[in-house]
Amino acid sequence: MRVSLTLENTLDNQQASRLIKNTNKEKNNNIEVSFSNDLKKIVLEGDTILVPDARVLNQKDVSFTGEVHCQGEMCEITAKEKGKTVNLHLDSHLVQELEQIRQYVSSKTQHDVLLEIFKRGIKELKAERSD
Repeated sequence: MRVSLTLENTLDNQQASRLIKNTNKEKNNNIEVSFSNDLKKIVLEGDTILVPDARVLNQKDVSFTGEVHCQGEMCEITAKEKGKTVNLHLDSHLVQELEQIRQYVSSKTQHDVLLEIFKRGIKELKAERSD
């Protein structure tokens, strides 16, 4: 799935587009640059788009498709992740255990749950190695 970044065709945005294009070229990330039919918009498209200056995305005349992830001044526009539905047929004992787990983790943050799983895994690994 491709993402896009659309800017008004101004001198500042032309410079920003060149910077974005060169940054992506340096990182071997191919993007396409085009203009709208009326030449009022600059359109950048690619699988991902690296934006070296986060201020570009905060302008009122900027639009994009996808999700933005920033670290410092560097931002990356990526395709939105789509969830998947999986149908499982479980026995009643497993359903009961899953319900207990769901109730246990419902009051915790995702970070807390992952940290606890990680700590338990380390403890079990150490126990296996000591046996």
